[in-house]
Amino acid sequence: MPLTDQEQQCIDFACRYLEEHYGGIWSIRELLDDQNQSEPTPEVILSNGEKTAAIEVKRLIGDSTWQEYVAALLSNADYLVPSCGGYYYLSPPIDFRRPMERRLRQLVKKEIERVAPTLGSGQIDAIRIPREGRISLISKSGPPFINCHHSGPFSGLLAQMKEKITGIFMLIDEGLEHSFVTQKFISEFEDAVLTACKNRLEGDNDPFSWDEEWELKRVEDGGEDERDGVWMIATTDARSMSESVEQCVHMVLDKAMQKFRVKRWAEIQIIVLESSINAPAGLAAKAVENFNPSDRDLVNHFLIVDGNDVNEANVLVSEQSRATELAEERRVHHIIDSPISDTRLQRFEEEYLKCRWDIGATEKIFKHSEAYTHRNERNDSASFGISGLIVKWPFVDDSSWADLGRWEFAVAHERRLC
Repeated sequence: MPLTDQEQQCIDFACRYLEEHYGGIWSIRELLDDQNQSEPTPEVILSNGEKTAAIEVKRLIGDSTWQEYVAALLSNADYLVPSCGGYYYLSPPIDFRRPMERRLRQLVKKEIERVAPTLGSGQIDAIRIPREGRISLISKSGPPFINCHHSGPFSGLLAQMKEKITGIFMLIDEGLEHSFVTQKFISEFEDAVLTACKNRLEGDNDPFSWDEEWELKRVEDGGEDERDGVWMIATTDARSMSESVEQCVHMVLDKAMQKFRVKRWAEIQIIVLESSINAPAGLAAKAVENFNPSDRDLVNHFLIVDGNDVNEANVLVSEQSRATELAEERRVHHIIDSPISDTRLQRFEEEYLKCRWDIGATEKIFKHSEAYTHRNERNDSASFGISGLIVKWPFVDDSSWADLGRWEFAVAHERRLC
């Protein structure tokens, strides 16, 4: 099997690294995949005439969550294509996650089949998605109010209905955020909710239904090289970038190491990892350093390819650590050598006095009892203060620090008064 362009490029980088560290001119001596189809092997054997190096290339495309997301994206792009063909963008509600539940997926396909033939390039319409909910009555009295579980861009629709209802209600409609494209469906939703509220006051607690909309836009076809598709805008659960990269790197290294456990292929054994937007070089290098199987020493070098650069993982980690230390040293020296900012100091004082007024319960009690007076003379027997060392950096311009919190100082002052 011939090398892909990506594999060839990474092997070229490996050759460059070997020439810099071992000398000589390195080139491919054997393509192992062609010779050992029955067992897992590295990509190639390189040689400079004196030494040999076995190279395994892996691309860091993302963690398992990302790979599942991409798989669902591609699956839906093919599955949802209407019989009339074309290239489309479908916009489900905000915070929509994949994969779609089977019944919803079938409904979406049916709706796209209905709407797509009416769209020309650049035109927008909407597919209809039925929703169901019920009204919970919180109180028949009190200021009119209605809300739901959602917080998306259409959550304010319910708040606007308070002038048309009597009582306090909650719309129970678990599931996706609300989504509308046209005023017609917004009005029908409002009518359905108002009717349900009225019925609830009369003792009717049955579920009610309405239709919502997902925007469907037909765009210019991707060209001869692009197939028809329906591309959905969606998201994944939030996760730590460093943890995501570490999972991706360790998953890839586990597979790569299997090829070097079969036998010793060469004097030098190397795994080359190509970084990506989902696994930046710096985080990938740290993840490699945290990869510690008992047989790690089977591999002599773990290389990270980043654009046109190739570096050993441990070298990248050392460089990053030193850069962080230097940046911290510069920041500390800047804070120590710079004067206090009059603007920041004044801003702190003004905001502190405002917070003191907001929290000044003790002072307000005395004023309410007409027992509060303000005197200009000093009274040492009744005076007090709060002594403490305050960090300097929030009062220095360009220190990369936000202003110091004033509320905490005001609270401390109030507690001392009490």
